[in-house]
Amino acid sequence: MEVPAILACLSAEEEDGAVLAEAARLAAELAAPLSVVFVYPSGWTGPARAWPGAWHLKADEPQEPLARFAKRNGITHVVLGRNGPGQTLMSSNSAEDR
Repeated sequence: MEVPAILACLSAEEEDGAVLAEAARLAAELAAPLSVVFVYPSGWTGPARAWPGAWHLKADEPQEPLARFAKRNGITHVVLGRNGPGQTLMSSNSAEDR
């Protein structure tokens, strides 16, 4: 049986309250660890978001690095923040590999 693990993924500029609350609720419900990743555009010069133990990813196309992170860390559930207009979160062919 697969042990659950939760990943909350948010953009650098996103308000995080609702997404983090939902991820924390799901983690508590499943008795699962919660990982948080903040994604920044590669040219980001602002301050890093504060969240205890959070990971920070600078990438213009974060889909594949996030998929590798999730696979390497045994993530079973992902809670996503809003996706910007015109952005592709994950192409269908790479999602099949996950």
